[in-house]
Amino acid sequence: MSKRLKKWKIKTEPEYVARQYALSRPIQLGLGLKAQAQHQALFNKLKPLVEKHITNPYMVSMYLSAGQQLWSIWNEWKGKARDMMACAEILKWWSRGLDKDLLLKIAGEIGFNISALEKRTEEYMALRRVEADIISEDINTLLKLFGETGQIERDPSGNITKITISSRDADGNPITITYEFTYDAEGNLKSWKKQVG
Repeated sequence: MSKRLKKWKIKTEPEYVARQYALSRPIQLGLGLKAQAQHQALFNKLKPLVEKHITNPYMVSMYLSAGQQLWSIWNEWKGKARDMMACAEILKWWSRGLDKDLLLKIAGEIGFNISALEKRTEEYMALRRVEADIISEDINTLLKLFGETGQIERDPSGNITKITISSRDADGNPITITYEFTYDAEGNLKSWKKQVG
């Protein structure tokens, strides 16, 4: 029997596992109680703020989950990296349909500088709008490459609202693929849908 296998066999003996668990239990219990107390304090702090703006219990739990993630970032990161991680987390939850301003308020309750995060999120969203323009050019290039025809419609702000592609399915039958996009008042992508007909 190899040395590694002998070590593994000893480490998995029920008596050894029970002894190790008994020795580590007070430490685990202390850490667990501390973490649960911090978690409860965070929820007690954030829940009234969220419930001022949101009545749906499911949505309240979503905001509390976002707050929990931001709190973890606050405790695990420092400096600019912490702000960047928080910005990414806020944008993640915003893309899932949560209100960006309320997410920023939650971040402020945790200790983040709201104006710094707001600036970073705006910079990121501006970058996404530039990427969207590049994507629309890529769509035109792909249409030409595959010998398909298509049309891109934009709103007065220049945002893509509809892409219609005329193509053929695997059997050679003509099909039309339509993508429709909606934006919020700030010009950020809110939703999209695809239809094949």
